[in-house]
Amino acid sequence: MIDTNYKHTIFSKRTKAYFVLGFFYISLILGCDRTNSKQISTSTSTKSFAIEDTLTKAFNDGNFELVLNSCNEEINSGNLSPTIRLLRAWAYSKLGNDSLAIKDLDFIIDNVSDTIYGNLDNKRLNIVYQAIYNKSELMSAIRDYFSARDLLEKLRLIDTSDAEVLEALALTYSELDNLNLAMIYIHKAYQLDSLNISIINNSGFLAHDNKEFTKAIYYFSRALKIEETSIIYRGRAYAYRRIANFDLSEKDFLKAIELNPSDAYNYIHYSVLYFMQGNKEKGCNLLKKGEILGGKVKHLVFYRICNKQ
Repeated sequence: MIDTNYKHTIFSKRTKAYFVLGFFYISLILGCDRTNSKQISTSTSTKSFAIEDTLTKAFNDGNFELVLNSCNEEINSGNLSPTIRLLRAWAYSKLGNDSLAIKDLDFIIDNVSDTIYGNLDNKRLNIVYQAIYNKSELMSAIRDYFSARDLLEKLRLIDTSDAEVLEALALTYSELDNLNLAMIYIHKAYQLDSLNISIINNSGFLAHDNKEFTKAIYYFSRALKIEETSIIYRGRAYAYRRIANFDLSEKDFLKAIELNPSDAYNYIHYSVLYFMQGNKEKGCNLLKKGEILGGKVKHLVFYRICNKQ
């Protein structure tokens, strides 16, 4: 019984287009290879680049309404820059309007010929590539995993060395119940970027899903050497529990709770450890704590056991 929110996903980095990538990185994306950007839009100019840089900083400062209004003014005045469209898409999504965000991303994707992909010096930082990637995130956020898969597969064909795309594909195939492909892609992502904590962590969770518990423990232990987080300790606790190493499982659950005492699922999954050992009283107490903190427990068989009249 693993909660469905466990994955440290690509989407958690820019979840539902909360695309706060950090000013330096986002500037790389929006400022990348401006010679190639001219192939996308003939309206680019020094003035346009200055506007883009200003709005990029405003976005990273959290001024989403300002970015949206400014982008609207630019587009209404005839500025065809795809960067402005991309910024507006991010602002729309940050403000909760994913449908209009998708519309802008589609505009960028649909108004660029596929032939330009072969001419790009840096595909990963290309605006169109980023638009496709962001649309895949939004599709996943609304659980349209088939559309997300198709978009990510398109990116994989453009650039086979993008570890984040491969990781996203692995998670998407996992949601589509295709663990074989999920394991193939997460392994490829790990080979490309073995120090990426998200990829290491998801390697652990997918190995757990695939019932490779010893391998899962290896990945979680490796991730914890880079960063100690509640969710990674909880992941390793799951794996220890599955191989009946209850002492180490309890130790990790306690560490997860220490790091994040307000996470309901730390208590809910810790409770299972006690139910497995026949300690109903302690299991029910932990389950109740998780419910008080907002965890969903009423569908669980253990909940019915605890509330049996």
